[in-house]
Amino acid sequence: MMSRAPFVFFLILPLLGTQPASDDPALLDTAVPELLKKHRVAGAGIGIIRAGELTWTGYYGLQRPGVPVTRETMFNTASMAKTVTAETILRLVSKGAISLDEPIAAHYAHPELADDPRYRLLTPRLILSHQAGLLNWSYDYPDGKLAFIA
Repeated sequence: MMSRAPFVFFLILPLLGTQPASDDPALLDTAVPELLKKHRVAGAGIGIIRAGELTWTGYYGLQRPGVPVTRETMFNTASMAKTVTAETILRLVSKGAISLDEPIAAHYAHPELADDPRYRLLTPRLILSHQAGLLNWSYDYPDGKLAFIA
């Protein structure tokens, strides 16, 4: 599955064996192509953030044969979105902003699920503990539409 974001930041400095203060773009320009080759990665987009501000971006490798990685490259993000979403939800719970047991239907009506009565029972706790009764992606269903299987 490809990310809908323009590009993804990869934390690459630990692979370089450097400290965050050593995030010199010249070092990255030298080291990243070798890391891509060594780890058999086609391409990467990297951002340097200092004091909460994006200060530099670099793009390396190929998004497909003969086409270099650019700011517009769509990267496969694996399941990182799940980690970020879980952390965000749990922080909101810790601040009392939401409950793990409040149905999500009160806040969001999913176009493919909202008419199913089971949707009104779906909570963050069920979703985060993989008990939602849904397959991962719409394309996992024969008709391409998200639906409860359990």
